[in-house]
Amino acid sequence: MARRASDEELLADALHARIEQWLELEGIFTILGFGDVELASEMDWEPGAGPVYLRRLDDGRVWRADIAVTARPAAPGEAGAR
Repeated sequence: MARRASDEELLADALHARIEQWLELEGIFTILGFGDVELASEMDWEPGAGPVYLRRLDDGRVWRADIAVTARPAAPGEAGAR
């Protein structure tokens, strides 16, 4: 029988998928103080983390942003958690 993913894994994977979907759908977007950027390559993330390559349009330079997505239950008092 396959192991059920933990709640932490399920949440992190869902957030990862949403970030990936947003970046792919966004096309060109502006980062204030940095400039207009677009994805420079297909996203090929490992579960929960991976690099995102963005091309700055004004100079064509490609930047790597390492993004990790983790999840855990909030501690009492964080954002109204009990």
